[in-house]
Amino acid sequence: MRNYRALMVCGLVIGMMAGCAREPDSDFASADFAEADIATLQQMMDTGETTAVELTDYYLDRIAAIDQAGVQLNAIIEINPDARDIAADLDRERAESGARGPLHGIPVVLKANIDTGDRMATSAGSLALADHRAPDDAYFVARLREAGAVILAKGNLSEWANFRSTQSSSGWSSLGGQTTNAYDPRRNPCGSSSGSAVAVSANLTVLAVGTETDGSVSLPGQYQRHRRHQTDTRSRQPRRHHPDSAQPGHRRPDGAHRAGCSADAERDGGSR
Repeated sequence: MRNYRALMVCGLVIGMMAGCAREPDSDFASADFAEADIATLQQMMDTGETTAVELTDYYLDRIAAIDQAGVQLNAIIEINPDARDIAADLDRERAESGARGPLHGIPVVLKANIDTGDRMATSAGSLALADHRAPDDAYFVARLREAGAVILAKGNLSEWANFRSTQSSSGWSSLGGQTTNAYDPRRNPCGSSSGSAVAVSANLTVLAVGTETDGSVSLPGQYQRHRRHQTDTRSRQPRRHHPDSAQPGHRRPDGAHRAGCSADAERDGGSR
């Protein structure tokens, strides 16, 4: 009986692995962007080894394979339908006049409570705001666009940044479901910026932005093992105005700092 149970467990595990398997397309299979940092990806685009479109396609394939299917991380709440077109425009601009800077062509995921004046909703994960479109970009989102970043998607979060209930679950929203930890689905992803943190750790993007009040970015970053940098405080749906702030997350400290400085540069009258 014990051997039979062992065989049943093995069969179940193999069946689950087969069910999660996805036949990747050739671009996804041959690309080698996993664990790459911003500087490396920028150098690859500068030398013609890759393009912003190829990079965007790689992350979109990753999202399709392990976020929307497979292990279903539920880190992404919405994909920017214009992301690929934006990347293509940036590739043409690079070919004609060079890169704008270190974020040119770099995909970025934004927490779903951050305003974008595009076709994506700013929902805070709530069904009540599923169709809410902000009229303008948040200040730092506009700076990221000016720096050449590709706004790839909106990240899931604890609904209303963990302000929906005193008994809320970290990383759960009525619109996006439960975000799971990038390393162990049995463990807490922590919140409220869990989608942004998991997206970076699972290589669904190279850079993501969350919002911080009292652990909303720092704790998911700690649980998912990446770095952050504090930046702007405007055009979000905050729990409170002070000291709430938006903060980028990246696997390496210099990547988060690079993104934060790009977003802060215009406000401060120049680059840092």
